[in-house]
Amino acid sequence: MRSRAVHGGGQEAQGHLLELTRGFGARAHREGHTAEEHLEGWRLRKLASGEQRSLKHPLVEASSGGVVEGADRMRLLQEVDTFENM
Repeated sequence: MRSRAVHGGGQEAQGHLLELTRGFGARAHREGHTAEEHLEGWRLRKLASGEQRSLKHPLVEASSGGVVEGADRMRLLQEVDTFENM
C-alpha cells in the first residue's frame, strides 16, 4: 500500500504536467499545426531516438574504445547515410 506522501506527490506531479499542457491544442491550432505534422513529428522523434536501431553499434563502439573500423565502420556510415537521406 502506498503512503499518502508518495501518492500525493504523484497527484501533484500529474497536476503540474496537465497545467503545462493546458492550452497547447489551442496554440497548435492557431499556428496551423496539423494532425499530419503532429504524426510526422512523433515519427521523427522516435526515429531520432534510435528506437529502431539495434544495440550492435553502441556495443561495437564500446568494445573498441569508440573506434569503429573496417566492415563495422562502413555499415555504420551506410546506416547514417540512409537516415540522412530519408
